[in-house]
Amino acid sequence: MSSTKEEQMYKHKNIRSSERVWLCCCFSFALSSSPIVAVTPEIMAAVRRALRFPASRAASAACGSGAAGAAGVDICNCGADLGRPIPRPDLLACSDLEEGTLPWRIQMYGAALYWHVASVPGDQHGTLDLNMLRGKDVLEVGCMRGGGARYLATVAGTRSYVATDIEDEHIELCRRRWLPSGDVRHPGGLRFEVAAAAKLAEVYPADCFDFVLCVQSIALFADPEGFVRSARHVLRPGGRLVICEALSRRHLQKLLTSVEGAGLVCDAVNDLSGAVNSVGFCNIVGERSYVHLIASKG
Repeated sequence: MSSTKEEQMYKHKNIRSSERVWLCCCFSFALSSSPIVAVTPEIMAAVRRALRFPASRAASAACGSGAAGAAGVDICNCGADLGRPIPRPDLLACSDLEEGTLPWRIQMYGAALYWHVASVPGDQHGTLDLNMLRGKDVLEVGCMRGGGARYLATVAGTRSYVATDIEDEHIELCRRRWLPSGDVRHPGGLRFEVAAAAKLAEVYPADCFDFVLCVQSIALFADPEGFVRSARHVLRPGGRLVICEALSRRHLQKLLTSVEGAGLVCDAVNDLSGAVNSVGFCNIVGERSYVHLIASKG
C-alpha cells in the first residue's frame, strides 16, 4: 500500500459528498483528540477546500452527526504502514469506496493498525502471534463507528468482542450498521454497548475480559487514569491492556505512572511513529511518539 506524496492527497479534486463528510470527521477528530497529533498541511488544506471551511472550523468540526452521515469508511485513526499484509481485506471493501482514493487508504491503513494491535504481543515488531485474540474475550473502549471492532471480531477469532463508546449515537450507528437484525451470532461474538471509559466497573464484573483495547481514543477521555483503573478491574489475571495513541513524553510518562499505580505491569512500549508517518495522514514529530503500549495484570 505504498504511494507517492501526490497520491497521499486527493486523487480527484471533486470528491464525493460522503467523502467530504467523513474526512471532516476523521481529521478534525485527530486534531481535537490530542494536541500532539497533526494532520499533514497538504491534506488539511485539501479538506478545507473540499468542505469550504475556514481553517479554524476545519480543525474543530464535530464528528458525531457527521460520522453518522458518512458512507463507506468506518475506521478512524491515523493508520500505520507496517509492511505486512492484513487478513481479509475484502471485508473492508465497499461500493462507496473507490480503490486508491484517500478514504479507501484511510480504511486500509486504519485496519492495518488494528491488526497490529491484535497480533503483536510484545516489544518485537517482527514477532507475531496471529492467534493472540483467538478464543479470547475482548473489550474495546472508544470504538467510534465500530469498523475496527467488526474487522477484528471477524478475522481474529475472538470468543466475544464487546465494543463500547460513551456516545449513544455512536453505539446506535454501530448496531444499525453491523448488527442490523440484532443478530447475536456475529462472528467473534461482536456486540456494541454504551459505557464510560472510567466507569467500566459499573457495567462489567471483575475479571471478565482477557484483553482491553483502546485504539486512538484515550486522549479524548476525561479521566484517563480512571480508565486504566477500570481496565484493571475488568481484566482477568494475566489479561492485557493494549493502548495506541500519539503522546508527548510528558503524557506518556503520566500514562506509565497510571499503569503502575493501577497495579498493572508494563510489558512493552513500542514506537510506531515511523509507520504512522509513512502513511502521510498524521505528522508525529518532535517529542511526540505514536505509542503502542501493552500492560498485563498479574
